[in-house]
Amino acid sequence: MRQATITLSAVDEKQLAYIAGIFDGEGCVLVRKRAWGNDVRLIVTNTHLGLLNWLRDKLGVGRITPSCGTAETRKPCYHWELTTSSNCFLLAKALIPYTIVKRDKLLQLVSFMHQEYMFDVDGGGHITNTGGVLETRIGVPYYDQGAIR
Repeated sequence: MRQATITLSAVDEKQLAYIAGIFDGEGCVLVRKRAWGNDVRLIVTNTHLGLLNWLRDKLGVGRITPSCGTAETRKPCYHWELTTSSNCFLLAKALIPYTIVKRDKLLQLVSFMHQEYMFDVDGGGHITNTGGVLETRIGVPYYDQGAIR
């Protein structure tokens, strides 16, 4: 099922800064090369389901799935995932001014998406594709869920 388009117009500046703080502390950027193309995701992991529901409701997109082990000693944990390339691009661009820890990864993602898909944002905040897919690729697929989590 294809995700809807992200609704950033419903998010004020304070809420966007709050979302960036959540992403800085609990988020990760995922880009993997697949046989069918690139798998691009923004993921936030948290044990507070209400926070992830708020994030999904506020942005109008994303899916929430259980993510942590099922051992009795583990607190239930969940992922909020944004999986549509254009939504990842728009949210990454919106979060960059408010992030500290994940800023470099978000900048890399935006640069990659601009080069790979020729994505850009017009004056009205809508995504544009200025010419199709380029042949250039990231040198190595990366999954940043380790050192700068």
